[in-house]
Amino acid sequence: MAAIIRIKRSTGTAAPGSLKTGEIAYSAGSGTSANFGDRLFFGKGDDGSGNATSIVVIGGEYFANLADHTPGTLTSSSAIITDASNKIDTLNIDNITIDGNTISSTDGNGNIVLDPNGVGVVNVNNSLITNVTDPSSPQDAATKAYVDAANTGQTLTINGDGATTDTIDLDDSDLSFIGSADITATVTDNTVTITLDNTTVSTGSYGSQTEIPTFTVDSRGRLTAAGSVDVATTLNLIVDGGDSSASVSLLDSDLSILGGEGIDVTASGTTVTIAGEDASTTNKGVASFATADFNVTTGAVELNDAVVKSITTDTGVLTPSTHGLSVLGGEGMDVTHSGTVITVAGEDASDTNKGVASFDATDFTVSNGNVATNSIRLGTTSLDNGETDSDLVGLNSLEVGDIKISNSNVISSMASGYIYIDPNPVGDSAGGYAGELVIRGNLTVEGTTTTVNSTTVSINDKNLILADSAADAAEADGAGITIAGANVNFNYDGATNRWDPSIGIDMPDSIGGANTLHFNGTKITEAIEDHLVNNVLLGHDSSGQVITYNDTNNTITFTNQYATLTNVGTASFGGWADSDETRRQFEVSAKGNVTLVEIDGGIF
Repeated sequence: MAAIIRIKRSTGTAAPGSLKTGEIAYSAGSGTSANFGDRLFFGKGDDGSGNATSIVVIGGEYFANLADHTPGTLTSSSAIITDASNKIDTLNIDNITIDGNTISSTDGNGNIVLDPNGVGVVNVNNSLITNVTDPSSPQDAATKAYVDAANTGQTLTINGDGATTDTIDLDDSDLSFIGSADITATVTDNTVTITLDNTTVSTGSYGSQTEIPTFTVDSRGRLTAAGSVDVATTLNLIVDGGDSSASVSLLDSDLSILGGEGIDVTASGTTVTIAGEDASTTNKGVASFATADFNVTTGAVELNDAVVKSITTDTGVLTPSTHGLSVLGGEGMDVTHSGTVITVAGEDASDTNKGVASFDATDFTVSNGNVATNSIRLGTTSLDNGETDSDLVGLNSLEVGDIKISNSNVISSMASGYIYIDPNPVGDSAGGYAGELVIRGNLTVEGTTTTVNSTTVSINDKNLILADSAADAAEADGAGITIAGANVNFNYDGATNRWDPSIGIDMPDSIGGANTLHFNGTKITEAIEDHLVNNVLLGHDSSGQVITYNDTNNTITFTNQYATLTNVGTASFGGWADSDETRRQFEVSAKGNVTLVEIDGGIF
């Protein structure tokens, strides 16, 4: 059955005195514009207690009747509704009626005023305005016939050069334009054209880059003849040897006088100066030659005999290919000079440079240039050349390959930083390792990572300490055990101060068994029961339900109470929707589903 909701209602024409927030009501009395009949009301706003702060009209039959007529027809005391063409048949605005193509006034001798706003204009879009009455005021409109009649009897006054004047009656006189000598006047389509008569000179341009124009002017200032005269346009050039084949066009070319390497060309006013540049190591030019180094005869230059031309060494004669000669020392030799003296000396020998050296008699024996080492001492042990000794004493440090032993330290100089201790390298085979490394005393490992690659780890200590350097729980956060491969862990959470396993924990017994989970010696089942009674159920206010716990029998009993206006509890759904007790407010199905049948808002 569908539910019925009846709103608050009245047969009068007044608005309800009060409504709840969101409540609606209807007045069914005959509605007019002067009362509130046939109106639908709505409770708007909330005063904080569920009461509406205002009652507003949101509809009703009164407003529906205003639109109950044929669209497009103007109906009195009704809304204006346009038809399918968005039109209405008539529109009345104060004293103006618009009907069809007519705009008329309804008051006696009423004017119709077209008054555009600001500088707006009335534009009839090229259409005619007809049946206009002759004007009586300066601002009245006029017809063409009125204007033509007003122009009858008008005269035109013409002023010529000087003080000459003439008057023409526009109704019966003609105005003539007549040309004098060499001037012709013509009239075509109300246009007067005054032109100067042509002479025998042809139309065109006279003169060019190679010609000068000539003209003849008569007493009236007209050109009666025109022509052109040629001018010279080429400059011939004569150079050394009398060659005059070169020329320059004076009309479109420039004459350039340029200097080659070693020659400078300058100009000042009408004078061009050509001069030789001084010679340098990078530029050809004019030069003088020092008599100490050169001989010059009729322009031929050669070196003076005082200049070095060749050098003789132990291997033969050297002829310098340039003016420079270098005397350089090889490895172990230094070559210096002072003035005209060159000194060649041996360098002192070092561990990176060959050179001359003396040999300490403590470590070496020199005979006829032959050098031999004396016996050496390692620590406090003396060894001759080729001698071996199994015991070396008195050493502070020893370096073997990348390993250095200094005092009690074993140091690696390898880039990888690895040091391998292999007690039985001969036994290494098939990837396995043999032998046993025994450390007597305590073992301290300082670093960031300690890796143990073995299959069995045995620790005698009963307590394994993690994060021993952590100052508090925050620094110990994340400490725990991680199982690689399975990617599971059992870690300490410093923020909650609890253990956080990444997977579940499987107990070996049922929840009530002896080997189940315990909390401070109490089984999980007993702990849950105690927690419910002492914490969860303790806050129950017993409204509608009484809870009884029996710790001996491990039972919790829930007893329901009947619901009242002041107490939550169980209830049946009865009640009537009307005073005759013929319609129920609720229906309850066999499965306990409650359906609201009818709600009645009452009357006002």
